[in-house]
Amino acid sequence: SAVGQLSHKAMAAGSEQRGDIVSFISHLFSST
Repeated sequence: SAVGQLSHKAMAAGSEQRGDIVSFISHLFSST
């Protein structure tokens, strides 16, 4: 799914950049 792809990208980006995207995705998953 699109969310799954975003999550995967976010986790990959988080390890190289900041955890902002990862936190955002995690917040979405926590809200659902």
